[in-house]
Amino acid sequence: MTHPKASPAVWVNGILNVNLKGTIGGTPVNLTSFATTSISTSFNELGGYNFSFEDNHGSSSQRAISISLRKLLDPAIAGYLENVVTERGIQLYDYEVTSSSDISVSQLNSGLYLYSLDNLQLSGKARHGDETRELTGNGYFFLQELTYPV
Repeated sequence: MTHPKASPAVWVNGILNVNLKGTIGGTPVNLTSFATTSISTSFNELGGYNFSFEDNHGSSSQRAISISLRKLLDPAIAGYLENVVTERGIQLYDYEVTSSSDISVSQLNSGLYLYSLDNLQLSGKARHGDETRELTGNGYFFLQELTYPV
């Protein structure tokens, strides 16, 4: 049934497996690897969507890899962040990221896209410290554009 009043909507589903290494105070460390199906998506006011895979959402050990979907057929890694605990509570601790990852896109029909991260490779340096992170992994996600009745 078609609704005369409908709003744009988006549905997403996927998984990401990540191996994580880094340096803390100049010491190389193997950090906790993770697999996540926790996804956050929102509309970008400039068009397209903001998208991120998250691990431990809302906790002091949260981590997130952001992907820009401003152009659905040209996705780009937008960033990596972790949470830290300060006297003022949980704060975002973000990294300047370089990526050698390719995100392949298949448009399965007019509103359904499959994004594959077959060889995720990110390098990041903390914006407010000397810590570094090296992320490798793989995953995929579906994105469906649809309408939702108002």
